[in-house]
Amino acid sequence: MTGRRALGALSALFAVVPLTACSGGGSPEGAAAAPSATASAPATPSAPPPVPAGPPMTIDLLFKRALAAGEVPGYRIDEFGVEAVGHQRGGRSYNERVDEYGATGLRRDAKPVADNAACQPLADAMTVAPVGHWYGSVQRLALREPVGAAGPRSGIVLSSYEGRGAEAAMDAFRDAAARCAGGFTSWFEGERDQIRSVTAVPVQAGDEAFGVAVAGDVGGSRTGAGLVAVRRGGTVFTVVTLGSDSPAQPPKALIEAQVKKLG
Repeated sequence: MTGRRALGALSALFAVVPLTACSGGGSPEGAAAAPSATASAPATPSAPPPVPAGPPMTIDLLFKRALAAGEVPGYRIDEFGVEAVGHQRGGRSYNERVDEYGATGLRRDAKPVADNAACQPLADAMTVAPVGHWYGSVQRLALREPVGAAGPRSGIVLSSYEGRGAEAAMDAFRDAAARCAGGFTSWFEGERDQIRSVTAVPVQAGDEAFGVAVAGDVGGSRTGAGLVAVRRGGTVFTVVTLGSDSPAQPPKALIEAQVKKLG
């Protein structure tokens, strides 16, 4: 593997993406003025809206609906991965868009392994991978401007599902957060990461949403990360953030922009 290999489960993508690559973005002032509808109040206990009938989003449509450079003021958005026609189906019809390692330096078949199977959805999401029986998936990297080595970085995964797969993925996230609150261990590309705590964070967005703040030892260093999952119809996107002073505070501007683009 190249020298751009991942350093651990939580830092898998953020350690390997060059910070000097050119891409779009907007002004930090725009991010500061982002609306606040995403956070603070817990979601209502009523049942989420049902998933409408119809085929799942194709890769081409996911590309159009994923965030792009210049769409979120205060962030630089980079495109770095694609998985086509979920791995459970055994096909990747869009392999020409990525090389063996993709733009991240991670093998396309690399997958974290949690010591507790119930925690696997969290391990997957924290390595910026799609969760559950997904149909198609694209990934984005969002860097808060001005870009720096210690600045907040968010990995965004936008995935489509057939039938009630999106709802099942959200249920798996919630179950993992509840059952793995005391932590778990995961291995990713030879690195062992000890997750010490998983704490629920209230989030409101899309048709249903939830978030967690994660604390642990990754690559020998104590670190924290925030993870948010949002469902909009038969599509789910996750946002995992490192380098923030407040891991329990979701990146509202990114979440709201992605929900808006999904329609």
